[in-house]
Amino acid sequence: MTGETSRLVRQTIDRYAVTVRRAQLPACRGLSHKLPDGYLVLIDDRLTQGRAERALLHELLHIKLGHFDHRADLPEWLKELEVNQALKELGI
Repeated sequence: MTGETSRLVRQTIDRYAVTVRRAQLPACRGLSHKLPDGYLVLIDDRLTQGRAERALLHELLHIKLGHFDHRADLPEWLKELEVNQALKELGI
């Protein structure tokens, strides 16, 4: 993760009150859950550092793009498309 990307990750975590934890996830690399006072992001602890960083970015983009809030009613395929487009724009 570049210095600029790391800064954006930190800003997003702070702005949206995101708690990040590593855990064994049987069916995915990462998942997010909206809490009353922020968000919880779980990242599979079996991932390499690089894959874990990408999974974290993926989950943070769901949060930043409003996929748990004002845009929660979007179909899942469109949410994934938006996240993948944002990752591409970041050069990731």
